[in-house]
Amino acid sequence: MLLLNKNIKRVNKKDISELFGRLDGQFLDVISDLLLLSYTKKNMQDLVSKNDTSKEIFIEKAKKIIPLDFADNCYEAYLDIYKKKWNYLCFTEDKATGYESITFFKDEVIIISIAGSDKSVEDWIDNDARLLIPRGTLVPTQFKIIGTKIFEILDKYKLAKSGSLPKEIIITGNSLGGAVTVVAYSEIYQFTLINNIKLSALTYNSAPFRLEYIEDLLQNKCKEFNHLLNETEIIKFLDGIINLINEDDLLNNMLYIFIKNIENFDHVGKYLIIENKGHLKELGLIHYAKEHINVEPIKHLTVADVQTFEYHAKNMFGDSAHIIRKNMLEKAIQKVEEYNEAVAILDKIRGGMLGTSIGDYYGNKKVDLTDATKLTLAVAKGLINDPEQPLTAIGEEFVEWHALDGQYIGKTTKLAIENAILMGDFPTGAKKAHQILQERTAGNCSLKRCLPVALMYKDLDIVVTLAGLQSNMTHFDSRAKEACQLYAWLVFDLLNGKSKNRALNDIFANHLYYGQYKKIKINEIKGSSYVVDSLLNGIALFYNLNTFEELINISNKIKNVQEITSLCGGLLGVQRGLKNIEFKYREEIDIRIDILNIAGNIFDERMKKH
Repeated sequence: MLLLNKNIKRVNKKDISELFGRLDGQFLDVISDLLLLSYTKKNMQDLVSKNDTSKEIFIEKAKKIIPLDFADNCYEAYLDIYKKKWNYLCFTEDKATGYESITFFKDEVIIISIAGSDKSVEDWIDNDARLLIPRGTLVPTQFKIIGTKIFEILDKYKLAKSGSLPKEIIITGNSLGGAVTVVAYSEIYQFTLINNIKLSALTYNSAPFRLEYIEDLLQNKCKEFNHLLNETEIIKFLDGIINLINEDDLLNNMLYIFIKNIENFDHVGKYLIIENKGHLKELGLIHYAKEHINVEPIKHLTVADVQTFEYHAKNMFGDSAHIIRKNMLEKAIQKVEEYNEAVAILDKIRGGMLGTSIGDYYGNKKVDLTDATKLTLAVAKGLINDPEQPLTAIGEEFVEWHALDGQYIGKTTKLAIENAILMGDFPTGAKKAHQILQERTAGNCSLKRCLPVALMYKDLDIVVTLAGLQSNMTHFDSRAKEACQLYAWLVFDLLNGKSKNRALNDIFANHLYYGQYKKIKINEIKGSSYVVDSLLNGIALFYNLNTFEELINISNKIKNVQEITSLCGGLLGVQRGLKNIEFKYREEIDIRIDILNIAGNIFDERMKKH
């Protein structure tokens, strides 16, 4: 399949700038408005087609079919469209499949906005449920009719424009509408090439689909023009699709949990990842200003009015239970519980990985990320590359980091890596470093990097054993090994739902040295590169703090704080989860998207029951 390994690519600044440029800086704004309006039903389309409807009349009609807050947002979108001089073309529906879309045009550009699923039987049974079928001939019914509907819309445009075709077509959709958007894009892709029409698709939290279905559809449509797309042309095809993703959205979490491990089942095109700030309203589509979208790769854009929206999806099983209550309710409830548990684990894994880097960054006075973060990522990548026999893969990551970066590297780690390269393996290299340093290898580097081990595996024996083995790769001192094993055990317990106090007490209360953590007052905590003191003060700090704001505020008052803040940050992140890490601290980490992607891959491997 040509789509495999080419289906996802990060959106860059040039791509987004081009989108804004083509529509006078209004692209995301207009798309958001159109998606809002696409949720209004048939009895409102007469109102949408007029540019002088009062708010009172609009809301009176809207509140009968949609929540009041949502109706109010729709009215604001309605005003925005006409302020920007977009012309209403048509509302299109297919009652048999639940398909609905709304189309506007301006300056030989048309935007077709396809609605997501609602609570109807057609949307659930004929569309949403079929999206989850990995193989076979059953596909969402809207997939089958969308090509015809797009050409019907084009015919209406030609009537309005004296027979001419548009110079640009933009198709957009949310959720199920996002998946239908990609199918529509594939249906008319070759037609637009032949007619020199610019074509693009912008989806928001698109539902995923089988990649082979999209490729087969695309190539079959191209055959009608006696042409098959080659590899280069496939890349151009993918470049026209951008999927805005909100990392907290139901569909994207479901992608990780239920769908991502199904063969060839994914999104296509480019990702533009959006992070939320604060809590959303229970229902509604909400516009967000630029400060809410500070995630790479659009953090440094100068366009001040970037706007997008978020649909706060309700749990699909809860909303649809009345449809399947007779024979599937118990199973659905079980799936909801499994889903909620998995989402909580994913959130904690993301929180732990990002929390480590936040603690590292602020502990280092916002100068840079140190080996605490970079070697944590190296361990994570090694685990992901070979979860069954990870030590060799971890070693390869250490060697690559040493060659390409190696900044802030400690003396023990440096000697161990260099001797491992010379002597052929890491345990031997670590022993040699231990000898060269006269057995003084009880530094804290192996401790600061061991977090991913506890996030990856579900068996405590594996976690404790592997935490010690990864320590021995560079630090041959038994005290470093023990500290790593105890820290990983603590992370394991926090990840699996134990409270902070219980987890600390269960592991450390009877330990002769580490059991002192409760007695250390906050003003007595200090950092140290000695692994024993580092762990003791790290857990004492964790015991005394509850938020990242507290950690960052106290960091200026602790001596050598950079030695322990990453340890505490990882623990706080696992305990609280990503959603409870303040956005202002997240956005300081330049590589946060890479970190969150690695966290997602750790979760994927964990779900495979290693």
